Amino acid sequence: MKGAYAACSALLKQSAPKAIVAGNDLTAIGVLHCAYDAGLRVPEKLSVVGFDDILFAEYTQPALTTVAVARTEIGKVAFSALWAMMADPELNGREYGVGTRLVVRQSARPPER
Repeated sequence: MKGAYAACSALLKQSAPKAIVAGNDLTAIGVLHCAYDAGLRVPEKLSVVGFDDILFAEYTQPALTTVAVARTEIGKVAFSALWAMMADPELNGREYGVGTRLVVRQSARPPER
């Protein structure tokens, strides 16, 4: 969160983004804190979206919009990939996917036209 706060602070000194999509929810929470300290109203002036839907995401102010992904599915796919690599060391370049869903809360809204 501290790194996200610092990165967001540097970004806000250079430009005025309308939205930030973070790599995970903890990073997004750091962005929310930075936006608050900078006086930017979320989502009115800046939309923030996280990724992974951790428990705390719904308790931030405003509640964090995020992309949910099932951790059990990630584990199964990772195990499957590892098993396949162990069975065939020459195997490479394979793509795996997991399902996601957007959890709309309060930290993001459509851009103004």
